[in-house]
Amino acid sequence: MQFMPRLVYLLPLSALLVAALSLFISPAGAISFARVLGGPTDQAGTFHGRVQVLRQETGVIHPAGRARVFVHATQGEHTTAQEYRTDDDGWVEISLPRLAKWPLFLRVRDARGTSLATGMAQLSTAQWLSAATRRSSHLSAHQQAGVRVCLHVPSVIFAVPFEQPLVVHVGPQMVASGCPGPAGLAHTALELKVSGATLSGPARCLTNEQGICRFVVRPFHHQLSAQVSVQLADGPFQFEETLPVVPGAFYLTQGQGSPRPVQVVSPIVRDHVWYSLVSERGRGPGGRLSLTEASDGTAHGQLRLEASQLKDAFLVLSSDPDGPSQSAVGYPMDGQEHTLDAWDAELLSGASRASSWATRRAVRVRLALGGYGLVTILLAVVLFWSEVRREQVEVDRRMRASGLPQAAQPSTTPLVVAVLCVFFAFSATLVWIVTR
Repeated sequence: MQFMPRLVYLLPLSALLVAALSLFISPAGAISFARVLGGPTDQAGTFHGRVQVLRQETGVIHPAGRARVFVHATQGEHTTAQEYRTDDDGWVEISLPRLAKWPLFLRVRDARGTSLATGMAQLSTAQWLSAATRRSSHLSAHQQAGVRVCLHVPSVIFAVPFEQPLVVHVGPQMVASGCPGPAGLAHTALELKVSGATLSGPARCLTNEQGICRFVVRPFHHQLSAQVSVQLADGPFQFEETLPVVPGAFYLTQGQGSPRPVQVVSPIVRDHVWYSLVSERGRGPGGRLSLTEASDGTAHGQLRLEASQLKDAFLVLSSDPDGPSQSAVGYPMDGQEHTLDAWDAELLSGASRASSWATRRAVRVRLALGGYGLVTILLAVVLFWSEVRREQVEVDRRMRASGLPQAAQPSTTPLVVAVLCVFFAFSATLVWIVTR
């Protein structure tokens, strides 16, 4: 009979302990998901993209580094599967054979078989190119007294604080001719002054036989302009032109040979740079290039690219692996006179699906704990009531055995109040544990 009083206290306490421990053993907020980024999917050949695996726990998202992932591609009746391993930041570069006559269905799963992202990857080349930015290496033409002066930036943009050339072309003003025109004015004196930069060399120059003067500009500010003064027969022709600067842009130089060495320089110390080869046809291979810190506060790295990869290609350099970046530039690699700053688009994301699954799991856990707690409460109340009634019967028996008059039938109101207090106290504690 001593077991029943103890059970009245042990049963609700054990229920609270189980409810509390279950939250630590299986946290409802822990989810894993993947993002798939890449270029257009409507071109036959090879699809190149990038996958990031993330884990969210207690509201904090962090990368799933060094994780094994499997990418399944279904195209009509053709299915391929490839295994990858993410880097420390949860990223991995992927490439899959593409059959353009069928839609591309992708599924990313982890080593346990859990789907991290699933869906149709659809992006047309026209949509992808419409989101890209283009910068021309030729600036506006300036004309006066039958003379046209054009500024040309061979590197297309200026990156602080690296030396880059600036070409000035002086020629006759011609109708329906581009900038620069087909003819030049030789032996024309001109002077260049720059604001926000320094000149590495003389500021004065006489144009050559093609009407060209070349200067070397080293910017130190993101607001950069050039003041040009051309000595004409009827007096000086002066104008000012804003020069294109991309804050935080990487700088590159190309060597000779095959594979071609490409030196990439960061204006500040970084561990790596993200790159991808793109063209008007789509996205090519990419990856992450490790950088080495230099004594001047910059960071250097080298790519070696095959000649076949550089045909009509642009090399996009970015500090971020996903989406557009203010410092990203798509440098021309095959003699083009403009950039193609094309970003990887997000084709798939498993975040919404994983979040919905975690919410459903949390509801199931709460329902199970609620049902368990309700049964435990009812059992505890029944045991409490039974124990009180048993004690009351025992008291009456002992009074009769002692010859004492039997007490009047006590009111049940205090007992009901006590039972309700036990019920609501236990319920409030259980609800607080489950919903905290």
